[in-house]
Amino acid sequence: PGDDLYRTTLTDEGCGDIQTVDLLEGFARHLLAWMHRWQEDGVEPIRQAWLARATGLGKPVEIEVDGQRKAGTFAGLTESGAIRLVKDGVTQTISLEEAMRVPSWSV
Repeated sequence: PGDDLYRTTLTDEGCGDIQTVDLLEGFARHLLAWMHRWQEDGVEPIRQAWLARATGLGKPVEIEVDGQRKAGTFAGLTESGAIRLVKDGVTQTISLEEAMRVPSWSV
């Protein structure tokens, strides 16, 4: 635990006693609540909530898009939810669809 920022287990995170079905039910409840909020209020509250918890905001990041690494400072999300990267004073956007084609995690 704590040796690798990108790997953990439920037990390491203090969730060793939770049952799989309870975890999935909790996830589904939260997902549906946020989907409802998006449908009712639009993307802005979702964008703001996500940015409040975003790892790497204002820091250098690399994102793989179609087999190529795009690098820059993570400057936030556009109003439509695209990732905003700034490199050498030039801002580029990467749609969430492009950014999420390849997972940033592994099992």
